[in-house]
Amino acid sequence: MASAFSDVLSTRAIQHHHKVAWSSQGLIAYAIDSDDSPSVSGNLFFTWMECPDGKHWHLALPTSYRLNNTIEKAQNARALYKPGREIPNLKYLQFSNTGWDLFCADQNGHISILVTGIKRVDVDYTQLSPPPLTPVEFTRSSINNCVLFYSDPPKADNENNQVVTMKWLNIEKSCIINSPAIKVQQTKQKMVLSGAAAKLGAASDDSSGFYFQYNTQTTKPFGVTHPVGSKQACIALRKNGELCLIYQEEHGIEFRSVTTKLDIGPYAINDASIGFTRDGKIIIAAYIEREQNIRFFEAEIDWSFIKVAAKIIQEQPGYKAPEDQRIPPKINISNLFEKSVGSNLQGLVFEKVLIISPTFATTSKMDILMQYSADKKFTNSDSKTVLIRYSLDSIRTSQSISKSFKNMASKKGLDTTIVSGISYTLNKVQQLLFNDKILSIDSFSGDTQLCFVMGDGSIKPIDRTDFKFINNPYSKSLSQANDENLIPNSIQSLFDAGFEFPRIGKQFQYCTISSNMCAYVYLPIDSKRLELSCLTTDNIHESYYNKKKGLMMTTAVAVAFKHTNACYNAHFTEDLIATVRNEMSFLPQKANDSYCYRVMVSIIQECHRALNLNIDITNEQSESMTRNQPLQRLLSLQLALGTSENWSRTKSGKIALALINLRYIITSEVYVINTVYQNVNRFSKKGIPDFGANLKARQECVLSVLGLVRWSLDYMAMIGQELLAFVEAYRKNDSETITKLLKESIAIPLIVGKIPRAFLLTAIMTNKRMLSFIQKLLEKSDPSLMSIAMKENSSAPFKVIKDIFYENDSSALFKSAGTKTARALLSLPTLEAYYSLSSMVDSLPISFSAFEKFIGETDAPLRNMKLDQLTSLAMEQQIVCQGFIVKNFITTVKDICTIFEKTVLSSKESNETELGKFKTPLLGLSNSTMTNLPYDQRKHGVIIPLTDTENALKQLNQQIKRQLYGDLLFDTLRKQLKKPEEKLRKCIRCGSISFKDDELILVTSVFSYIHSPVFQHYQRQCICGGNWADI
Repeated sequence: MASAFSDVLSTRAIQHHHKVAWSSQGLIAYAIDSDDSPSVSGNLFFTWMECPDGKHWHLALPTSYRLNNTIEKAQNARALYKPGREIPNLKYLQFSNTGWDLFCADQNGHISILVTGIKRVDVDYTQLSPPPLTPVEFTRSSINNCVLFYSDPPKADNENNQVVTMKWLNIEKSCIINSPAIKVQQTKQKMVLSGAAAKLGAASDDSSGFYFQYNTQTTKPFGVTHPVGSKQACIALRKNGELCLIYQEEHGIEFRSVTTKLDIGPYAINDASIGFTRDGKIIIAAYIEREQNIRFFEAEIDWSFIKVAAKIIQEQPGYKAPEDQRIPPKINISNLFEKSVGSNLQGLVFEKVLIISPTFATTSKMDILMQYSADKKFTNSDSKTVLIRYSLDSIRTSQSISKSFKNMASKKGLDTTIVSGISYTLNKVQQLLFNDKILSIDSFSGDTQLCFVMGDGSIKPIDRTDFKFINNPYSKSLSQANDENLIPNSIQSLFDAGFEFPRIGKQFQYCTISSNMCAYVYLPIDSKRLELSCLTTDNIHESYYNKKKGLMMTTAVAVAFKHTNACYNAHFTEDLIATVRNEMSFLPQKANDSYCYRVMVSIIQECHRALNLNIDITNEQSESMTRNQPLQRLLSLQLALGTSENWSRTKSGKIALALINLRYIITSEVYVINTVYQNVNRFSKKGIPDFGANLKARQECVLSVLGLVRWSLDYMAMIGQELLAFVEAYRKNDSETITKLLKESIAIPLIVGKIPRAFLLTAIMTNKRMLSFIQKLLEKSDPSLMSIAMKENSSAPFKVIKDIFYENDSSALFKSAGTKTARALLSLPTLEAYYSLSSMVDSLPISFSAFEKFIGETDAPLRNMKLDQLTSLAMEQQIVCQGFIVKNFITTVKDICTIFEKTVLSSKESNETELGKFKTPLLGLSNSTMTNLPYDQRKHGVIIPLTDTENALKQLNQQIKRQLYGDLLFDTLRKQLKKPEEKLRKCIRCGSISFKDDELILVTSVFSYIHSPVFQHYQRQCICGGNWADI
């Protein structure tokens, strides 16, 4: 296809490639020139993928910033724009390997480094009594917040100061490498026990007896790294040959810089690239147009005191190098060789150079790519491109000495084997011809895969192993193949399952691809709004859906591999989730609803296998599962796949939501108990008086999690309500109602499943521990108040607490101001916590102790079911991942209901009538259960390419209204109702709304101040794993 770009536009797209960057944490940064859009006051914009309604995915409305030595947020770009307040255009943006640090360089060469997802603390510590010994300056925050951490000293505006290339250094920590999934043939001796290809797996019929084996390996850090594993550094090259190292020291978060100069004579660098050798050297290729050659340099960083400190810090974390030893690092430069590119090659002229560093594979070498484009002096075609691939080979100097020289040296008594140093040679490996322009080349997955963005709008992936394009194995051109089963021998991306990037249908200024290689964004010509697209399977031939086997299995493995890779590398997964959701929306038309549902289930099953997670747990493993990170990531994926329009959810989605909340509540309550306990002990051990301010902060810390306790108690009530419906149906012997309840109920899977049941038991025990802990705090603080709490008639204080916390009637406290309870509440919040927790338990329509007994008695018969290992695991996956109750459990369900009736309903403290009427809207589990297929048959998919501003604001308002109860807003993180007067934030994945609370800091090193330590862990991310974004 002819190029869609003119020569001028393609040159512009190549030059503007670095004006957009997509972080591995999901944040997209892009620049718009003020010349192109004079009405825009900002020069830096942030956006991200988000789900606005439970079904669709689009780019969030951008957050704009003005970056020029300082940074300020422009809430309303047009309103803040003032003629004369000129800001420089940004030319280079690049996120660090962690995804949080952003390198920015403007048209004048001014470098800035921003750290995203944090916020400067605006707290007057002098108002705290006493103030913390170590004031905290920054705290984690929403994804669209950032702080300027480094800014170049002022320089005179000069075009030669512009940055031509930069590269972030690798992280000094072990790397988890996810090797390609390998196809294995099942035999009687080697049967797969888990995953989609297992005997009861959703894709077992499609796998043709094969399954996939996943392998990971941990490697030492390689390439150039900062000596301290938690610190960042980058290296940048300017047109004038100035090489800058911008780095953090062994402690602190500020960046510093040192510079040196490359030997380029009186010329300027027109293009350059930086790469890292395996042994820690920096290779720089600098193209000088005036000379028509590329100069190669080697740079090595002498880290000085930082390297010494890094070793000591491993034994003494608080060590800081003395001032007299703090000599700044320096960069040592060596000239290597020059490569002429001036001779005309088939009517082409040199355009770009790109260095691709070696991968983790020991056989991998550094690639040097030289790009040539059509020269109009020799051809009428403006779209022809030749890419020449070289390898940079290194040999020790002693090995390069010829045999004759070695003999001469030997006669003179010289030993050539001790000659030090390394020499490099450039060897041509491959030449690729394209009848189109290459606009950009980006590397992914540890440089193991590349993506070429072409002038015709196509995006072509390349496997670095053989440097060949990855073709669609299920394309229409291969549909005549005789193979009935077409499963690849290895899988390492969605491309192996027939996914392809759709062609960009518009001329664009620049384009970038997500770190998971699942989506891309681009800026069309004459536009200031990015557009979004994701991988599709439009070119898969229809025969693979209904005649040939292998596609379902391959799809499940490909998604599982990418999901696992994202988990190991701590990358965001919104792009992967949106891609899968988009594919699910089209499958009913390509195949049928049943096929679509099997694909979804097989993906979840295979993700469990890829992460090596076994949910068929023993009693001993129960507690550890609340801290299991793979389980958290898998539940988050299950929740996302089980959610649809207007945030309605399938049984699978509701079960995932329930377990995510239970896990969060259990760990949060335990964390609070441990934190407060350590705080109390810290005072007693040091013999320091426990002053009032700290006492109150400690008590507020306990109060902060009472909303979580309330949620878990409501959860028990919800389980009881559904079981009551079963009991009534069994009393009437109503088989039709029982069948319907089994289909819709989530209570049965949440009791029958081993992990859900373990979580529920742990939550009950944690609540009891919390109540006991608060009682001990009361006794320690003031035994007389504890006697008030225990002796006074309980109905009055419970009424006060209910009015204050549940009805939000603060006047209730003052109406009862004359009572001992009211005075105690005002003076001691711990008593407030005790009454609150006690009243919650008291207000339950079922007996707390009886329910605990019921779960305990239910546990034994369920675990005593005689099932083989394969069947047991498969049934657990069906229960937890689908909410499906197999026939083996039908009798057990009736037994469970019988136990419930005998232990809970027959208890004097339970009220069967009240239980039936008890409302639990704050759980988020009470909306009507959808069918197991949450995707309607629409032809437009779930991806919205261009976000409609008006509609996006409307959907945001609907999100907020969804969590309004009267005039109060439910905070889904804290599980509390508050007046919506504070600043809000939303989860970009699950749609939760929460109040911002990033001014409240936990100072762990200080014994004088604690506040809400739990929520500090969730300042950046929601409990579902999605990022928060300020509204």
